[in-house]
Amino acid sequence: MGPHHARAGLLVLLMFTAPFAGCMGENSGEGLPDGSDLTVTPEVIPGGEWTTIVLSASRDMSVFIPYFVQDPGSLRAQNSTVLDFNKGDSISVTVLFPPRNSDVVMLLGDYGRSDWPIRAADESWTDWNEVRASGSAVSVVANEDEGGEWAWVQSGEDRGGEVVVKEMTTVRAQRADLTAENGVNASGGWLNGRDVYEWVDFITDETPDPLDPADGAVGFLDRWIGNGNPGYEDAITYFEGVMV
Repeated sequence: MGPHHARAGLLVLLMFTAPFAGCMGENSGEGLPDGSDLTVTPEVIPGGEWTTIVLSASRDMSVFIPYFVQDPGSLRAQNSTVLDFNKGDSISVTVLFPPRNSDVVMLLGDYGRSDWPIRAADESWTDWNEVRASGSAVSVVANEDEGGEWAWVQSGEDRGGEVVVKEMTTVRAQRADLTAENGVNASGGWLNGRDVYEWVDFITDETPDPLDPADGAVGFLDRWIGNGNPGYEDAITYFEGVMV
């Protein structure tokens, strides 16, 4: 074969192999997903109450949600899960974000990832994210609830390498009839301090009530557990009606 034929053959080979090399190069060099690859709706996310959000992925990825979620199969609340997304997937998640900290996160990693880092119990995710040297690890395990669909996580040994932290902000509802002095900052959500305070204040109200034969008070006093205790029976009867 002459030099011209050899060069022509080499050019043809390069023409055919270049597209394949380009595709392989793009896949192998794609790296971890970026925070913008996962869209969370709505934009204003409620904090401190069960809410349904939609996660939409623009590429393959796994997402670690380190908060209480409701499994769609068992309908039980579980602490954390990891969801796998193919490009274009959207998944609805019923989640309870914390009421006291408006800064919340999700961790993003490669599709099918099973090992993840987790913050220490005495630090926030925001603090952990600044250094990422503290905390420990969790691993994905099968959901053992009847009908359960989403993975559980348990303590692990391997953090699984680098992750991308998607930072979000939640907004906690507040009652319009309260001020800061009256606990407005803890007045909204699925369970909140103001409601707890008002219930305790009501239960322990010692204001005399001559029409109450059990304890002679507006509240529910002398609630010693035991059959035949008028105060206990009075309180049980009342709260059975309230909690039905």
